[in-house]
Amino acid sequence: MEKCQKETDAARQRYNRALLDLEASNEKYKEDMVDVFDRTQTFERRRLDFMKFILLELHNSLDYSQNQKLVLRTIVFLFL
Repeated sequence: MEKCQKETDAARQRYNRALLDLEASNEKYKEDMVDVFDRTQTFERRRLDFMKFILLELHNSLDYSQNQKLVLRTIVFLFL
């Protein structure tokens, strides 16, 4: 019976140490995940800004009302 009690106490001590280690690393994990989230948000914001820029440039380059050369090229292409 005494042997079982010693084993139980040793297991409880190991368990408590593991919990303390886990609690200590939990805060670092949270900080790391916040950093990863912030970097991902920044990357996504830059990606969306780039896509908006590219699509706006495409729109402007195909806008007949602002680009008379495009109108002439289209007319020439269609009728030749």
